Amino acid sequence: RNDIIADIVHVKLLVNKANEYKVALTDEETAKVAAETDDFYEKLTDDQISEMKLSYDLVKKVMNENAIARKVYNTIIEEAAIEVSDEEARETTIYDLFFEAYSVASSGDVTKFSDDEKQAQYERALQAYNTLINPIENTSNDGTSSTATNSTNIEGLAEYYGLVKSSYYTYTPEEIRDIYGDEIADSLYALEDGSYSLVTESEYGYHIFYMKALTDRDATDAHKQELIRFKRNDYMNELYKKWIDEKDPDFSYEDSV
Repeated sequence: RNDIIADIVHVKLLVNKANEYKVALTDEETAKVAAETDDFYEKLTDDQISEMKLSYDLVKKVMNENAIARKVYNTIIEEAAIEVSDEEARETTIYDLFFEAYSVASSGDVTKFSDDEKQAQYERALQAYNTLINPIENTSNDGTSSTATNSTNIEGLAEYYGLVKSSYYTYTPEEIRDIYGDEIADSLYALEDGSYSLVTESEYGYHIFYMKALTDRDATDAHKQELIRFKRNDYMNELYKKWIDEKDPDFSYEDSV
């Protein structure tokens, strides 16, 4: 109920600002509101009309106010020109080939590996790294040979070594720092797309990172739109608060509704 009242208040405030922002509905927009009103009203039952004390004119008034409010809102947002850079919205996709240095019991208890067990994991990680970066010789059926790398076979290596915690991950820079720490994050952002890190030790074990995309285009664009929505909401909420203080400084949901 609080959210619904807030939405109604925002509509009223926006409509009140229509003249200030020189906003009015065009003939085409007015005709569209009339058509939407007809469509909505025709679907109402007699009981709904009676129970909610509706009339055609009331429905049309609400539809009209909503249309004007949307147009004022869009005008304000367009003038605000709120933008988010790729750097601010960056999402990075990596593959973490992870040789863990701990075990988790069915009870949830975590046990760190012994020094010997950690050394064994480190050697496995080195072996995997050498497999990734060293070229391999492929021989075709006709006897000719070609040289290729295992750059696309990191998932196969994870399966070969039974590394169930290895996977592709898409993170913001802040998330990478929170998970791996500043030192590893700095080394990751020094990688180029399509390259591998050295065997890297963290508090969890040993990692080989494959940098699939320093800036994952699809994920970054989606994150950018999300951040823009947040910034627009913050911007408008500041305006709503200012306008309410101007129109009705004593208004509050608890006291006024």
